[in-house]
Amino acid sequence: MESFFNILPSSANIYIYAPTILPSSLEYYDCPQCGMLQLPRLKENPVKMIAQGKGKYPDFMLCGHHPYTLLSQKAVNILESEANAQMDLLPVELYDPKGNSRAEEHDGYYIMRPKTVLEMDYQRMGLEVVSDCPECGVMKFDKQPKDFGKLILDYPEDKPLPDLFRLKHNKYMIFCTKKLLEIIYRNSLKNINASMGRDAYIYGVEDLNLKEMFKKPRKKKE
Repeated sequence: MESFFNILPSSANIYIYAPTILPSSLEYYDCPQCGMLQLPRLKENPVKMIAQGKGKYPDFMLCGHHPYTLLSQKAVNILESEANAQMDLLPVELYDPKGNSRAEEHDGYYIMRPKTVLEMDYQRMGLEVVSDCPECGVMKFDKQPKDFGKLILDYPEDKPLPDLFRLKHNKYMIFCTKKLLEIIYRNSLKNINASMGRDAYIYGVEDLNLKEMFKKPRKKKE
């Protein structure tokens, strides 16, 4: 299987970030089927969020309230035009902590979630699915994520991976192909961290150096 990568916004303080979703846009509910408590659910479109910081507006913005990934309009345009990136996009309105709109400071942001959903190869990873709720989507396993080990996808070895995808049991974690990662680097989209997808549940792994990864080889002197 081709290599795949785990991507997420960086927490670098040189960029503006969104630490809070306003109460009008977020509610918590208890699943009526499995009994899971205090599940978050966005209830407003557009979603209203507080944006803080005096730095630049990044292309990948960190949400500190829940681990949503926010994309700039520029990033959305590039991923839709240059990659086979199937995304659900929910518009976001950004405000400062005093409630003033920051709309004139940027071209637009969206909460992004990949449409393509893949599953882990539970058997090869030595995992047992304890429960899988069809109502809220929460899955429970016989091991904690820190004990999952190397991530193995349940996907044909000889079939190209989708450029952008998430896992069935985790709606926040985002994965991509090397092709999409190179598009991100080549277009200088800001504030992205990337690591090997197989190491997504290995704690302490280092982020990849995209400059080293995609640098062009030097021409040999004749």
